[in-house]
Amino acid sequence: MTSNLYIINVDRIDLYTIFCDMDNTLVYTNYANYIAYKRAIRDVLDENFVFNSKLRLTREVIKKLFPNIDYKQYNAIIKLKEKYYSDYLFLTKLNLNLVNLLKKFKKTSRIVLVSSSRKIRVHQILDYYKDDIPKGKFFNKYEYALYVMGVDSSRVIIYEDDLNQVKSALDFGIPLKNIVNIDIGGDYEKVYY
Repeated sequence: MTSNLYIINVDRIDLYTIFCDMDNTLVYTNYANYIAYKRAIRDVLDENFVFNSKLRLTREVIKKLFPNIDYKQYNAIIKLKEKYYSDYLFLTKLNLNLVNLLKKFKKTSRIVLVSSSRKIRVHQILDYYKDDIPKGKFFNKYEYALYVMGVDSSRVIIYEDDLNQVKSALDFGIPLKNIVNIDIGGDYEKVYY
């Protein structure tokens, strides 16, 4: 794996709250997600579905890939995918460099896990990695997290893989220099000085 070095120049890390995304940032989940969807699609549509497993397969993507399925089939796929997902947690991979970094700063900074995933899925992943991921609070993405945590958006550092979510963070006043975009599939390190 290639190693990417991300540097954020901050005056004192202890003055910052760290927001960390879960899917494909803290935990690489794309492959497990893909396999669960593939099984659900096969069960509902009797179709051997192939998709680039390195890309994120979402509900919106399913609608675009299968524009002719009806509402009942679509909902059946979603429900089965959610049911099957826990069978494939072993296919997820913890981003150990990021986890180790978060553990390093746990004593000096507030660390908040933020996600747009369904609550049940977040808990499945957190339970699966319960001994490896630092304990903390869970919030649904940046606007809500900023509001609930009561933090100044200029004093937040974000780890995120989704460019749409990076845009959302920028829209809520989080400076670009405070956002670490995690490339899917890489090996990541973060250096503070």
